[in-house]
Amino acid sequence: MKMSLPELWPTPPERRLQLGETTVHWLHNGLLLSHARGHLLIDPWGPLQELPLHDGAPVACILTHPAAHLAAGLLQTLSMVPAHVGSMPLLAPTGDERLPAVIGAWQQGWPDGIKVSLDTLTAPMTLVQGPFTVHCEPLGFAERQGDEPIGLPGFGVRVTLPGDHTVAWLPLSSGTMAARSLLAGVDLAVVEVTPDRSHRLPPRPFPRAQQLATGARRVWWVDATGHRLHAEGPEN
Repeated sequence: MKMSLPELWPTPPERRLQLGETTVHWLHNGLLLSHARGHLLIDPWGPLQELPLHDGAPVACILTHPAAHLAAGLLQTLSMVPAHVGSMPLLAPTGDERLPAVIGAWQQGWPDGIKVSLDTLTAPMTLVQGPFTVHCEPLGFAERQGDEPIGLPGFGVRVTLPGDHTVAWLPLSSGTMAARSLLAGVDLAVVEVTPDRSHRLPPRPFPRAQQLATGARRVWWVDATGHRLHAEGPEN
């Protein structure tokens, strides 16, 4: 039996959704929440053509898990943030030594660029970044080093926007109870699915994540390369 998925993310260039005064942009892989009083980047890594930022509004960035592609894409992200913004808080889990190295390389190689202050995400936590209230819940991740998967700390996030709209980002879809609290009742859930390493099957969300996402008003299912899922969805 085929399961129909909630609404899929639209094809380019309509990779955006307006929620009150906030525009949600899908950046190939990762999110930009854009408001006149501030911007929040979540897991951006490229390719980025441009960032639609309001002049002078503060920018903050959250990386939800230690991953090589996020650290590698950080230089490109930083190069797209206007220097006149001043300083950008960057929040990330502990344990990834690549991030301080990348930030050091950026600040040494581009001294006139945006300044970056690295801070630590802990779990669970709620923080305010500009006009956004961000709640983070711990999720488990694994990054392959050689032939062995290494367990790493990671987070899913739920962001309350001005006007009480809500957006949730669930990287590498998980069926945990933490995911339930993140996705319940949100205006938009963006759920990254698990790729098939053999490339024989289309990417698909874990069945439990599908069930949890039914509580969201709108769902964008995306794979790790930023592509949409097949409209028929996975078979059960």
